[in-house]
Amino acid sequence: FEEEASCARSNMNETAALARCMASYENCSSSGFHLDFRVNACVMCPAGTEVEGYGASGLVCVDCAAGKFAGEDHDSCALCPVGTYASQAGASMCLRCPLDQIAKHTGASSCLACSPGRYSNHDGSRCVHNPTIISVAAPFVYSF
Repeated sequence: FEEEASCARSNMNETAALARCMASYENCSSSGFHLDFRVNACVMCPAGTEVEGYGASGLVCVDCAAGKFAGEDHDSCALCPVGTYASQAGASMCLRCPLDQIAKHTGASSCLACSPGRYSNHDGSRCVHNPTIISVAAPFVYSF
């Protein structure tokens, strides 16, 4: 057998070929990738998407729903943490709610406005009268 035997070949019943394919699968999955049996290569969905399955043309990736995100090195979407949101599908990160808005629960696709004169607390989960305002030079984003 060739060292680079493709898992898609008809020799899958051969023990050595199957062992190589399984080793390739283990190597891919342990680093967050998926083995594409058509080309015997590790592949991953792009940021903002997650694995739906495999189709005739290989790995099928779908956009994360609003309120969810996926970073570049992850194959599944996660809920945006409390105090953050992702308003559109396909987000690669969650944005922190503005100081006068909150996101009480994980998976927010928008922020809720605080009453006039109230601002979000330190984690963006509640509206309070006297906030601890932290000056941030750049917009806060949450990603992994």
